[in-house]
Amino acid sequence: MRVRQIPYMLILLALVAGIVGCEEDERVVRMAQEHARQQAAQSQQMAQLQQEVAQGARELVEANGRAQEEVVALQRDVQTERTEIGHQRDRLEEERKQLAEQRHRDPIIAAVIMQAGMIIACVVPLVLCWYLLHREPAQADDAVVAEVLIEDLTAETPLLLPSPTVPRHTLGHEQLPSDSELCDTSQFVE
Repeated sequence: MRVRQIPYMLILLALVAGIVGCEEDERVVRMAQEHARQQAAQSQQMAQLQQEVAQGARELVEANGRAQEEVVALQRDVQTERTEIGHQRDRLEEERKQLAEQRHRDPIIAAVIMQAGMIIACVVPLVLCWYLLHREPAQADDAVVAEVLIEDLTAETPLLLPSPTVPRHTLGHEQLPSDSELCDTSQFVE
């Protein structure tokens, strides 16, 4: 605005100089010119300052815009992180519930397994006894068992039955025939 006032002031100074007189006119003209130069310099400085202020204002607006964009980006990042933390918290809560259910269920399953084992341990001998009592005995088995028992009874050192507590040679004065003599049937044939 001051730049527009300078030409009017120069005209006004020239008129004042013409009225005052020549000698004084020169002095007034010089003063007017000096004043006009100072005014022009001040106007230039003001214009330059206004340009600097405008440039600073533009830079400030741009910086403010960038800062706002950064704030918005940070807010989005924070919101994304909060969402992720929320999902992780939900998964953690779900895992905690599953572990709590498992802790509650595991002792029950262990007790069921123990009871089933006890029942099986009790039933197996009963089933075995029932099987042995209700099966048909084989005739050949009885004959084999009888033969093994007879051989064990007649053996000098029995394997199945315990040996007598009193040795045979201490039973009296007479000596009993040995097992081989008992089995020898040739003396009965004559």
